[in-house]
Amino acid sequence: MCIFNCWLQLNAQFNRLEESDKTYVESKMAEIISDIEAKGAAIGIVVDGDIAYLNGFGYADKKNDKKANYCTLFRTASICKPLTEILAVMLDDAMPGFSISDPVKNWLPDFPPAANNPSITVDNLMDHTSGLSWDGSSDDAKQEYIENNPVYNAQAALEMLKTCSVYSPAQWVTQGGTASQLYSTVNYMVLGAVLEKVSGKTYQELMKLYYTNPFNMHTFQPEYTWMTYSNKSKGYDADGDLMVLEDISHKLPGGGFIASVADLSLFMKAYINNQVPDDNGGNNLNHTGRQEGTYTYLNISKTTR
Repeated sequence: MCIFNCWLQLNAQFNRLEESDKTYVESKMAEIISDIEAKGAAIGIVVDGDIAYLNGFGYADKKNDKKANYCTLFRTASICKPLTEILAVMLDDAMPGFSISDPVKNWLPDFPPAANNPSITVDNLMDHTSGLSWDGSSDDAKQEYIENNPVYNAQAALEMLKTCSVYSPAQWVTQGGTASQLYSTVNYMVLGAVLEKVSGKTYQELMKLYYTNPFNMHTFQPEYTWMTYSNKSKGYDADGDLMVLEDISHKLPGGGFIASVADLSLFMKAYINNQVPDDNGGNNLNHTGRQEGTYTYLNISKTTR
């Protein structure tokens, strides 16, 4: 009952769009849900540094007729990458002796083993210009990791990567020596391990210290398939059968979280109000994500607020 009452209070507080804007948003969301054949969705809008609109659409669990709302937990997919990236920037400022321009081998001397290349820097990981990616033979290694690590273990994930990642400098160094992107979650798995070495804290502890606690993002948490979560959405395939989602906890820093759109909106609010630093010195933060059963999209402009 306390949760329900809280939801009602928040619903009034964060339903402040002009009626015409609200009508447009809700019409557009209905269109998007229809186009991608989603069972449910949620949206958060921040205007002038305050949360102006939160809402859920469709179902959190269609078979059991449970409606989605802005407290429903969804996979965040790759939009947690910007949070890890900004975390690296914050540690650059907070930890003497660490810089995002540091070679990765300063902090992880044995990785990547195939490269032995001191030129790969932390910011190469952040912008996907390291040349690291999956080698296509990772399923067995992932399964072994999951069986032996019920919660996220950055060092074990790093050991897993030693057997199933590849360094391909030809793919990222173009003629003239200019780096180009080779997008891969491997970069953020390595980045998470670097940040643990830098701080002496686990990645989970860092996320609580820099995001969960200061901004009250208490639904933003690792997803483990063995754990039961209140108000978590359930996916159904085209035939109406419940989807059994793959455990993705091995890649937590690059896409292993769940959260409500309300909590992600609190992050957007903090970003617009300069309570967290820019990830790249710009005024915009845009990222998309896609995982089994999930599409996510984050778009923040400090210019238009």
